[in-house]
Amino acid sequence: MASMMSMVALSIDAMLPALATIGQDLRVENANHTQLIITLIFLGMAIGTIVSGPLADRFGRKPIITFGFGLFIISCILSYFAQDFEQMLIARFLQGVGVASPRILATTLIRDKFEGRIMAKVMSLVMTIFILVPILAPFFGQFIINIATWREIFLAFIIIALTVCVWFLTRQVETLNPKDRQSLSLRQILTNAKTIFSHKTTVTYTVASGLITGVFISFLSTSQQIFQQIYLVGDDFVYYFATLAASVGMASLTNSRIVMKYGIRRISITSMLTTTVISSGFILYCYKAQGVPALWILMAYLSITLYCIGLLFGNLNAQAMQPLGHLAGIGSSFVGAAGTIIALPIAIISGQLFSHTLTPLVSIILSCNALALVLLLMNQHGSNKL
Repeated sequence: MASMMSMVALSIDAMLPALATIGQDLRVENANHTQLIITLIFLGMAIGTIVSGPLADRFGRKPIITFGFGLFIISCILSYFAQDFEQMLIARFLQGVGVASPRILATTLIRDKFEGRIMAKVMSLVMTIFILVPILAPFFGQFIINIATWREIFLAFIIIALTVCVWFLTRQVETLNPKDRQSLSLRQILTNAKTIFSHKTTVTYTVASGLITGVFISFLSTSQQIFQQIYLVGDDFVYYFATLAASVGMASLTNSRIVMKYGIRRISITSMLTTTVISSGFILYCYKAQGVPALWILMAYLSITLYCIGLLFGNLNAQAMQPLGHLAGIGSSFVGAAGTIIALPIAIISGQLFSHTLTPLVSIILSCNALALVLLLMNQHGSNKL
């Protein structure tokens, strides 16, 4: 499950060291537009997520995941041969559509077997393994660029995707109970959607997850510019990024150990409150420093912020899925798609506001965490329906 979920992180983070070079080779005039190489894959994931859930509830998890791997591989071939920026963005969008089913249905497979705090614990363990990829992926991308070109990164994606797909097909059994197969009729899909979003807990935690995901994508899409354009760290960018990615991994491991004791809600509220308070102080410091704080202070701030985000990822998703055991496939599909749709405008706005200062990113972190915190505090009765 961790390997399937990691295909998303790999296809994003391994590209970060190559963004500037891709922009030059494909004649991108505005440097901020290269961020779309990151954000477009999330748009594709949103579309793929909506489709993969209902299909997985009708035909089973394994066939849909296999098709997703196939589409991902084809789109990587298109990226390898892309001759202009528009072709690259189309290919990246298709990569998102393809990788959506392995990513989102990995959660479905886990939900088929577990629920509640136990699911949150399993998800955190999966995330702990998964987070090794964001730590190592930039080094991987930088290594390939050093010995070849950015195009060979996509060849590496193809080899890895084939390996994981074969592993999945040979080792994972089908988890969809035949009696739980759902109809593909539009009426049934709309009925299921109404059922899913009639749960106050699902709606609340899905929106909160979207806000936090928006913060994370904002960081991902601007990280290369922040470190290489503002702080001029050059190839050392991969070390700074790996350090911050490790914060998320440590948080996921911590969460797997404490979630059974303290519960999802308490951990989530504490994490959001911590980030909101720290960001309130840090944004004042940013204004005083004209938007460019000292690098070591920025690293300390981002380490704490990303640690809190690491505590939230598995918990928010697990709580959103809690009432949806009988609709795990379409439930994870709709919850994942809704969260991504909420996150994308946040990330795009944050990225396009980038102007060689940290102020836009910190403002997004503060506002999104504060809003998510208010939503959770308003949801006092977790299992009640609207």
